[in-house]
Amino acid sequence: QSMRTGDYTCLFGETTCPDGLTHPTQICHCETPTRKFQCQTFPGCSTSVPITTCPALHPIKASEPVKCSSVGLKCNYGTQTCCDGQTFETSSCVCGADGFFKCTNNFTCRTRKCTTPNSLP
Repeated sequence: QSMRTGDYTCLFGETTCPDGLTHPTQICHCETPTRKFQCQTFPGCSTSVPITTCPALHPIKASEPVKCSSVGLKCNYGTQTCCDGQTFETSSCVCGADGFFKCTNNFTCRTRKCTTPNSLP
């Protein structure tokens, strides 16, 4: 004789959405009497609505392209401090006319000339 102790839900994987929220990639439910798992893929990030502000997560790190609606919106990510002490963003993303962010890396520190022997170019 088996005793029913309750059903179980298990969450697998993790996806980070452009808005910075995380959710499991798969949700499985185990029914105690049958001991069978029924799994489904999590529906995913809500990217059908274009965002109007800078996403918390860098668009390149998102699991799918990030839509935007504010053409020209510039978002800066990360910081780098050059050998001369000036600080700049590591990369920038701009909302394009096609409704998606276009990102570039900033190599400003590579062009700095410093006289300190231990400085990084």
